[in-house]
Amino acid sequence: MNVRRKRITPIVWMHYLKLILRSALFLSALTIYIVNRINKTGLTFGGFEKNSVILFIISGFFVIEMIMRLIPHKLESMGCQKQFKKNYKPKNFEGKAEIQPPLATFCVFASWIALNAIIGILYFTHLIDGGILILISLTYSICDIICILFFCPFQTWMMKNKCCG
Repeated sequence: MNVRRKRITPIVWMHYLKLILRSALFLSALTIYIVNRINKTGLTFGGFEKNSVILFIISGFFVIEMIMRLIPHKLESMGCQKQFKKNYKPKNFEGKAEIQPPLATFCVFASWIALNAIIGILYFTHLIDGGILILISLTYSICDIICILFFCPFQTWMMKNKCCG
């Protein structure tokens, strides 16, 4: 039996590296948050104030990622560089543009609004603090990479297409 292995591209390796880095940032932030809560030093950012270095590192990491989106390079997929004309290629099937069904698009939209509304309500009712919001943001960033590499519920269950982009 001839087992054929898929070659892992540099782009996929970059996504694995991002997953490792984002996970490390999350675990660092979670550790600091828990230690500060145990020591009852939960100040401005739910215990991150004394360790603002982690906030600086988290912010710096994502600022660099955002700047990299503005610079065309080969270590990013074409889908992530659609803002550059050379990478934008609309899909056509028999001369018709591929358009997502409005219901599928609305389901994704409603899911995001509902999830973030729940988080907002919890924050504004003081059931969670700013530190938890930072941890949720880091969780979102990890889930983004998981959706790219392994499984995306929006793509599979709602959009039923190649990628919701």
